[in-house]
Amino acid sequence: MAIQSGGQHAASPAVKPPRLFWLKLAMLLGIALIIIGHYLWVGLDLPQTMGVSGIMLVAACCALGLLLSLPTKIYLTLLLMQHESDVKAAKHAARQEKEHAAD
Repeated sequence: MAIQSGGQHAASPAVKPPRLFWLKLAMLLGIALIIIGHYLWVGLDLPQTMGVSGIMLVAACCALGLLLSLPTKIYLTLLLMQHESDVKAAKHAARQEKEHAAD
């Protein structure tokens, strides 16, 4: 990413900085909920002490954490696809330039 004169990173045209902030926040919150759900299940043994309510609480934490982490995976996939297309375009331009230099 290019750095603008104010020292801030310029975002790619597809994703604006406020959207990026919310995606990162959703990712961190999702990972935190997954970790909390795992801790409730293994560390506190909540399903054993609370019964069905404990199982539902642990499942809700893990499920909500997984749902919140999904947009991040989609965003990273889109970034990877954009990077690959940029690399292909650069290779194609270099090949065209080399052919024109050979003529």
